[in-house]
Formats: sequence, structure tokens, C-alpha cells
Amino acid sequence: MDYKIETLVSGLCFTECPRWHNNNLWFSDFYGETVYRLDADNELHIVLKLPGRPSGLGWDTKGNLLVVNMMERSLYRYNGEKAEKIANLSKLTGGHCNDMTVSKDGNAYIGNFGSDVTTADFTATPATLIRVAPDNSVHAAAEGLMFANGMAIINEGKTLIVAESKSYCLTAFDIDNNGNLSNRRVWAETGEYEPDGICADHKGGIWVTTMKPCVIRVKEGGDVTHSIPFDQNTMACEIGGKHGEYLYCCTTAHMNPQQCIDKRSSKIERVVIEG
Repeated sequence: MDYKIETLVSGLCFTECPRWHNNNLWFSDFYGETVYRLDADNELHIVLKLPGRPSGLGWDTKGNLLVVNMMERSLYRYNGEKAEKIANLSKLTGGHCNDMTVSKDGNAYIGNFGSDVTTADFTATPATLIRVAPDNSVHAAAEGLMFANGMAIINEGKTLIVAESKSYCLTAFDIDNNGNLSNRRVWAETGEYEPDGICADHKGGIWVTTMKPCVIRVKEGGDVTHSIPFDQNTMACEIGGKHGEYLYCCTTAHMNPQQCIDKRSSKIERVVIEG
């Protein structure tokens, strides 16, 4: 199948963690230290400037924006006027914080890299997945994840899927009524691809960015149903549009931080996945 890919936004440093909310696409440019909103007319708006690299995004039960601060290893809440740090995550992190997903009842699940990804001799080490409860208390949700990356909640809020980049798989957990995780299992192996950002569609599939110029869709068990080629490395994705007809992707030609800042090759791209 031929896919028509549209570039909606270009010239950014490193786009990440897209979220579809209130018929708008929200995303972070973490080297640009900015959270953006792309409206229904594809007009770009600055939501928030946050020194320390904003990353994972979500919303609490009152509709306030939640933002992960990578370098500070903390979680912020933004009410539209003021950004306030509500949780310090540093005691449970071995590396920079990264992606996040937030359940409907307000539990925020946040990953980290396990060790310092910026060093020349970086080696992934087991990391703790963190849960920030609605009362802002911080908990270890799961141990031993190998570079926890993108996340999605499926099965009517009962299952958390985590992309473990360095284990080349999507890992599933059951979520209980208090937000605790159990029954860890491999949901799907991703073969040659290191899974980065992910999102779930309404048919039970998970779309997976691969840190290569390709996005795949996998089903539970690992069957790949779709593969979409891109011109740049794919880093994160989200389903959006009025009827879930679009797949939005964060892409970049560069991975080195200084090149990302200097070359500004990162884009928001969009492809139709349903007729």
C-alpha cells in the first residue's frame, strides 16, 4: 500500500511524546525546551517553555497539563498560567526521565533510561517504572525495565503497554483499581526494531516507531500488520483526527543532541491510516 505522508511542522530540534487531546495534537520539542499544540487548522501554538527538556505529556483529572522534565527528573503541572513542580522523581531514576502516559483516574506512569544516555559508553541498565498517584505521591510501579520508552493504556484502562527499547519488545502489565501493576509479560517482540514511542488504535493494534525510517503496527503476539516507510527516523507517534484516521509521527534526521539543535531537522508528519 502506498501511503501519502504530509509534513505539518518542520524546523524543530527534536519532537517527542505526541498526544491527541481536545481535537489538537500536543507534543514536546525537548531540545527546544518547548511544549507545542497543533490545532485543527494545523496552526502551531507555543503552550509552555520549560527549561530542563519537557518530554512526556498527559492530563490530570481536572484537565491540567502534566509535563515530564527530563533533566530535573520531575513532574510538572501546568494550569494554563503557571507551571508547578508536583513530584520529584530522582530517587527512583538512574537516568533522565522520558515518556509518560496518564490513566483516566489520574495515575501517571513515567519511564527513565536507567543510566546516563549522554555518555559515550552508555549501556542500558535495568530501570524503575514510576507511578505518580493523583495525590502526587511517587511510587515504584515496576522494576527491571530495559530502557522504558513509549507507553499506552489499552483494554478499557486495564492494561499498560511499555516499549522496552533495549529488550526489543512491548511489555504488558495488568492495572488494578489503585493503579498498581502486576502480571508482567511480553505482549509482542519487535524483531530487529528497538521500539521507541508507541500508540494504540481502536482495533487492538499498537503502532511502533523504530528509531529508523519506519513505523510498524503489531498485534499481541508480535504479528506485524503494517509497515510505513518514512524519509527520517521515527521517534514517537499518536493516533488523531476526528475519527482516528491519522497517524501523527515525530521524525528526525539527526540523533546527536548538538546536531539536533543546529540542524533543526525534526518534523511532525501525518499519514492517513484509515479511509
